[in-house]
Amino acid sequence: KFPQPNYIKIDVDGIEMMILKGGRNVLRNPATKSVLVEFPNNNPEMLKSGVELFEKLDFELVKYSPHRSDDNYIFNRKSF
Repeated sequence: KFPQPNYIKIDVDGIEMMILKGGRNVLRNPATKSVLVEFPNNNPEMLKSGVELFEKLDFELVKYSPHRSDDNYIFNRKSF
């Protein structure tokens, strides 16, 4: 069994929501303080779904960093 991560980076080229939904138990754990996700900038629906999921899990968007084809988003746990 792996220890609970405190910080997570997700860079999976198009399957971000599958990873996030599958990892909800990890994200719910209070030990997870911050998550960096690279969302494709040509899919606003995926970004909206991702932000909504993080908000439901008590995270807030704290940083947005645009890039050429993908944008980085950092979400911190609200109690962090």
